[in-house]
Amino acid sequence: MTAEQQLERSVLESKERDELHAIAQALSVKTTTRTKKADIIDGILKATASARPTPPRRLPPGRPGHP
Repeated sequence: MTAEQQLERSVLESKERDELHAIAQALSVKTTTRTKKADIIDGILKATASARPTPPRRLPPGRPGHP
């Protein structure tokens, strides 16, 4: 887990379940009233991770144009 993910998790953990449900709904994460807070947070993090662009691949030095 990266430092950025840990920070986001800690921010989410400080929120109330109602706030987490609202965030999850906005991200189309399926939850129920019985969903555990940790599971809601996991769902939110997964949904936001898939929305982030992946960084471009860097080519090793000395091999221009070859992946």
